Parts: sequence; C-alpha cells; structure tokens
Amino acid sequence: KTISLGLKTASTDVTGKVRDLVRHIETNLFGLQASGVNVLVSPEFFELLVNHAKVKDAYANQPAALQLLKEDMRNRFVIQGVTFTEYNATIGGKRLIDQEKAYAYPVGADIFIDVGAPASFMETVNTLALPMYAKQIPNRLGTGIDIHMQSNRLPINTRPGCVVELTA
Repeated sequence: KTISLGLKTASTDVTGKVRDLVRHIETNLFGLQASGVNVLVSPEFFELLVNHAKVKDAYANQPAALQLLKEDMRNRFVIQGVTFTEYNATIGGKRLIDQEKAYAYPVGADIFIDVGAPASFMETVNTLALPMYAKQIPNRLGTGIDIHMQSNRLPINTRPGCVVELTA
C-alpha cells in the first residue's frame, strides 16, 4: 500500500492522512494489538513534513513547538501518536529510503519473525535449525585448520499489509 501525505500542497490535512495511515495498519493487523506506529523517513520527507503549513499551525503555541526550536527532533517527531524518524542510511552509496519517501510499520505487534534453516552439511539434514553453525576442517596439507561458519536466517513479515510506503 502506498499513501500520499500531500506534503507539497499547503491545504492538505496532514493529521487526517496520518489517522488514515493508522487505521489502515490497524485493519491489516487482523486482531493483533500494536503499541504504536513508527515511520522511517528520508531527510527530504522530514523537511517537507515539519515545514508543512498545517503541521506548523498544529504545533503553534504548544510546548512541543519550543522543543522543536531547542532540540534536534529528527529522531522523534510525533503527529497523532505516530513517531516519524529521519533515516539517512546508505549501503554502497545507495540510499535505503529514496527522496521524499517514508515507510510506516506497527510497533509491538510482533509481525516480524526470524526463522532459520539447518546448515548445508550432511549431518544437519532433517534437524532443527540452530542460529549459527561452525565446523573445523583440517586443511589438505595438515598444516592448520579451516573454519567454516554459516547462518541461514530468513526474516519474514507476517502481515505485509501493515508496512506502508508513504510519499510526500
């Protein structure tokens, strides 16, 4: 699911869009209870969000407005109980979150699980998986030992409808 927050339009009801986001996630939890919703945002998305006219109006004359001026709120900016966090990570020069995009997900609902598979050794066929496998193998010349390690983990999102892409 992709939801546009309409951050480039001054008249957009941002708080209403955030409520719609939370409702969508709640519906797709299929009865699971979440303790909140987190959103990882690109730096560009964050700037559009905190500088949106409706967001500024909502924070005007509130104690939170003074906090915005005093502190770096990029790691915890809250609207309607939803926490927006700027995430500016790269791997190999590739950004993990594209410009003007964000990803929302529920917190505390345990929708992400991590399962494993046995190692690719004959002695591990039809056994339960362990988190890590290590094996010592004498090298060909008998001058040392080679160490082989492997972990076969697969992270799974059990409720994919709960992870929502947001666009500015």
